[in-house]
Amino acid sequence: MYKKSTLLVMIIILSMFFIASCKKESSTETPVENLIVTVGEGLTPKYSWTDANGDSTGICRLAVYRIIELDDPLWGIQTLSQGAYSYERDWYADGISPPVTHGVVQEGAERWGIRDIWPLPKGFAYRVRVSKTNGAQGIKDFSR
Repeated sequence: MYKKSTLLVMIIILSMFFIASCKKESSTETPVENLIVTVGEGLTPKYSWTDANGDSTGICRLAVYRIIELDDPLWGIQTLSQGAYSYERDWYADGISPPVTHGVVQEGAERWGIRDIWPLPKGFAYRVRVSKTNGAQGIKDFSR
């Protein structure tokens, strides 16, 4: 009886540890900014980014949100690596280079998100988020 209860307690503790460590990313949280993002003018702005040293770097995803709807991207793109077989498309690659024009999917990238809104509607505040495969991110808030 003692061994069963000790084993049960250990299973519960390990389960709690794994649940706590598997926190889902939420776009409502402000990410740590490792990348510096700039946004051009107009309703189809150019998005650019550099690393903290000012060097150009590739990303795996770019997403644009309305500030009031940070869980629902207006427009975005991402890159996926091709595995050995055509169905193995689950490894992200930092294949998107700056600049990216809003509404234009770069060669080698694909559209990301359900909505595909471009040009940007006037009168709103927006957030663009860029992400690398190593977890580095950058955000920039802007208005149109």
